[in-house]
Order: sequence, then structure tokens, then C-alpha cells
Amino acid sequence: MRSAAKLLRPAEAARLLKAPTDACLESSSDGLSNILKAYSGVGDAKAKAAIKVFGDEALEMIRKKDERLLTVPGFGPRVLDKLQSDANSNGRNLNAKGHAFALSLGLSRSNAIKLAEEYEEKTEHVVRRDPYCLLAHFPRLGFSCVDDIARDKLGASIYAPTRAAAALLVRLRHIETDGHCYDPRGLLLDAAQRTMLLPTTTPALTNKAASEGLDRLMRMKQTVLVGKDVLVYYRPIMLKVRVAFG
Repeated sequence: MRSAAKLLRPAEAARLLKAPTDACLESSSDGLSNILKAYSGVGDAKAKAAIKVFGDEALEMIRKKDERLLTVPGFGPRVLDKLQSDANSNGRNLNAKGHAFALSLGLSRSNAIKLAEEYEEKTEHVVRRDPYCLLAHFPRLGFSCVDDIARDKLGASIYAPTRAAAALLVRLRHIETDGHCYDPRGLLLDAAQRTMLLPTTTPALTNKAASEGLDRLMRMKQTVLVGKDVLVYYRPIMLKVRVAFG
């Protein structure tokens, strides 16, 4: 977990965006191992053993359920039967590369499967574009956990509008659990900035990030602005509740 002290360093404040890696998952041993583990019955030990024996060819062999895999430690007839059963199943068709990318983020196997089923071959593209979409799929992870994934594994900026938007939604959902339907603009932005642990030494960047996050939520229709003298924000569902119950 990232500490507030680390976030307040000038070098960190100056870093607006770290370029994400563009290395193909299949181009490295670790990436290939993650892809192999997306297949049922293939754990870490079996994946590494297959790569040791067959190198890059291991992926295609597993896809084809090649019987030469029987020469690899751990790949017995039951494992091959399981791979074949999955191939013949009329159930879900899990995208192996999408699943491997999700696993590389540190998600659990069940969550990685859900993500790959949702986005299939677009999994990596969708998550790199907005890492904080993981909060919508897996709210129990919490902002801090998803933030660590976004920043440490995907190079997200501390000032990214997607990060600010996620923090704003966290705030709105929090006040809803306290029985409130909306939040005034000032309180909402201040709370989001605290959630993001933004440096106090860069107020212009901090305010800009929070405002851009709110603008993003408005464009995506995830918040609704109400009021003239005092601007307040609702999530759409909570505005409907307020209207329904007065």
C-alpha cells in the first residue's frame, strides 16, 4: 500500500504520466507463463515446465492439446482430458490472452475469468484505457487496491481524470451509505482530493485533476448536476430516489 509521504515527494508530483509497457505478453517467459495458466488444469509449475521443454511452442501445443505434452512433468492424461473437455464444452469461451493480462494485474483467478469473459480480446485495451473500471466490476477491491494496480502496474498518473472520477464516485457512494443523496461541489471535490492523496504543494494541478474527474463523470452520465445558487451532485439512481420520495 502506498503511503502519503511517498505521494508528497516533488518527484512524484512532477510525474504526470508514466508510459505503459507495450511489450507483448507472449514475448517474455513470465508473460507466456501467465497465458498458459489461463487454461484449466495448467498451474504455475506446469506452465514453467512446458516452457522449459518446448519454449514458445508450448502455447500452441496447449491450445491444440498436443499429446507431446505428456512428456512434460505434471502433464498426465487427466490434464490433457481436461484441456480437451474445455475445448469441446458448449460453455464459456475464455479468451486466454485477456485472462493472462488480468492475472498479470494480480487479480484472483475468478475475477480474472470474469474480466476476460466480459471484454474477451479487448481486455487489455479496455483496462489500460481506464484501469479504474476495475472498481465497477469488483467494488470489494476498494479504491486503494485498484489504485495500486493502476499506478504500479499500468503507469497511471496521480492526476489522471479516470483516477479522479473513481475517487469522486467513492465519495458519492460513501455519503449514500450515510443516508444522503447528494454532495455539494466543494465538499465533493475536497473529499476526492483526500482520497487521492494528492500533493498539497501543487494546488493548481490538484484542483484541475478533481475538476476534470467531475467533468468526466458528467460526460459519462454517472453524475447529475442540480441547483443554481448551490451546485450539488447526485448519482442518477439517487436523484430518482430523491424525486420519488420527495
